[in-house]
Amino acid sequence: MKEFTKRFAKAIKVWRHPIYFLHGVLYFTQYDRYVKACLQLLRPYIRIFPRGRGLFDYLTDRYHFKMLTPDQITQVLTLDHDVAIEGGLAARVIPFPVANRVLLSHPDHIAVMGCPCRMEKGTAACQPVNVCMAVGEPVVSFWLEHGEKYHVRRISSEEALRLVEEERARGHIQTAWFKDATGGKTGVFCNCCSCCCAGMEAVRTARLLQVADPPPVGAASGYSARVDRDLCTGCGACVGACHFEAVEMDGDDQSLTIYSRCMGCGICTEACPQAARSLVRDEKKGVPLDIRELEAIQSTHRS
Repeated sequence: MKEFTKRFAKAIKVWRHPIYFLHGVLYFTQYDRYVKACLQLLRPYIRIFPRGRGLFDYLTDRYHFKMLTPDQITQVLTLDHDVAIEGGLAARVIPFPVANRVLLSHPDHIAVMGCPCRMEKGTAACQPVNVCMAVGEPVVSFWLEHGEKYHVRRISSEEALRLVEEERARGHIQTAWFKDATGGKTGVFCNCCSCCCAGMEAVRTARLLQVADPPPVGAASGYSARVDRDLCTGCGACVGACHFEAVEMDGDDQSLTIYSRCMGCGICTEACPQAARSLVRDEKKGVPLDIRELEAIQSTHRS
């Protein structure tokens, strides 16, 4: 077993969670095939079991995302110290029963490699493909040991921030992924687009279930989008920018946010040429993954 595979096994506590470890090795060494297989399973499922949410619940409890605003991902990529947010506070940020710990060890270690979702799309994928980032150990070194075929490479904080800026300019959004395959914690951050991202496809697919409360695939950023109707000119730029079909035009030809679908990514605010849209803190959209704020709360509780 390679050195950082051993460390990965230790971090996951393989003696307690052998399935998590095996899942992690399978996921990170064959993850283009893994994502493709999962999508091939989910796509016909909705037609065969239109009222069945069991498979969705099982998968999304163990593999889900937290939406990030530009400030939140910037905080992660510029960390100069380890972060450990667990217990009840973490569960408020990531409201899922499995994989809800915010643990980042050596967060100045960053790597990037091919996004499995874009790889699954083949030649139709958005470019560039190398937009999936690992932050912290042992995930970064595990990627470097096993991810040669995915063109993995170590990058600096400055390079990571530049990648986010470039992806943001393309209208793409940033997410933190929490998985049992990483020991029930974060460590993987991606730049996502609705045309390629498997997570966003799962969000759309879950809405097709004939159930009153579709299973969530991700957690909102803790913000929601608001529109200033005095400034909105009805150009519709925000409608095309939104990845979650959460914006539409009303009868007065002004933009309207579909509140239940808004994830608080903020991309519609950046697309609006009139600055008519803004993100506002929204308690109903959960607790933000804001490292500074979470550490301050945690420090207050300990004192």
